[in-house]
Amino acid sequence: MIRSFLLAHDLTGRSVVPFVTHGGYGLGNSMGVVEAHAPEATVRRGFSLAADQEKRTLETVSAWLDALPPTD
Repeated sequence: MIRSFLLAHDLTGRSVVPFVTHGGYGLGNSMGVVEAHAPEATVRRGFSLAADQEKRTLETVSAWLDALPPTD
């Protein structure tokens, strides 16, 4: 799905911040997929979280987003 999204949208000059919830595999090759399919975008450091509990996931992702520095 992410490949289809990236191919369908021109992200030239945009910042892309990948985030992944998973059952144990981590980011895997996600960063490489994003970089390959959005070569003109600035791909920022990704976020990975084992999604074993919905509340913990929501709290952790929200804190991560709040801590991101602003973009242009």
